[in-house]
Amino acid sequence: SDLGGRHAFLETTFRPYFGCTSPIAASGATAQISRRRGGLRHEEIDRVDVICNPVVVSDNAETDPQTLLAARLSMAYNVALVMERGDVLVRDLEEADLRNENVRRLMPLVRMTGDANMPRFGCTVRVNFKSGEMEEEAMPFWKGDASHSLPWDEVVRKFDSLVGGLVPDEGKRKIAGIVGNLEQLDGKTLADALSEGLRSGSR
Repeated sequence: SDLGGRHAFLETTFRPYFGCTSPIAASGATAQISRRRGGLRHEEIDRVDVICNPVVVSDNAETDPQTLLAARLSMAYNVALVMERGDVLVRDLEEADLRNENVRRLMPLVRMTGDANMPRFGCTVRVNFKSGEMEEEAMPFWKGDASHSLPWDEVVRKFDSLVGGLVPDEGKRKIAGIVGNLEQLDGKTLADALSEGLRSGSR
């Protein structure tokens, strides 16, 4: 169907943060606020409001995740994780991170409010500080969705972090260069180039 007209790889999505799809926008909005302020210190925060679609309130309300899978689904865990550690990818976490004291201390401060007008995967995050200040960031879509794709350099950075230790640096650079110029290669040339990239530096 649509051979040569529709290219499914253009519909590929990339999650730039640890969580499942539903908390991604909140993680991104929290990261934006954190970058603006040069970090978010837990002792300064009074409350974090996440205004999101009612489906998210229902599906992602876990407040005491006991597994990494449950943590990926938990809005409170994901927002607290970004406040504590910044941008976090799946491979950056281990079971021990479920017990991180600072993350656990921040989680009860995260509260979700349902808004039927909010897009399914969008949100607004409001960080309320004990000083009386408030920082707000609206993200009606999640960054990394095919309609709001990640910039290429961020895709490469995620690739780098995920294959670190498995593919030599020279190979990573070659593979990123190949994929970044995909349109210039036929199938056989692409397969040969990727194989060479994986072997580079490992001899």
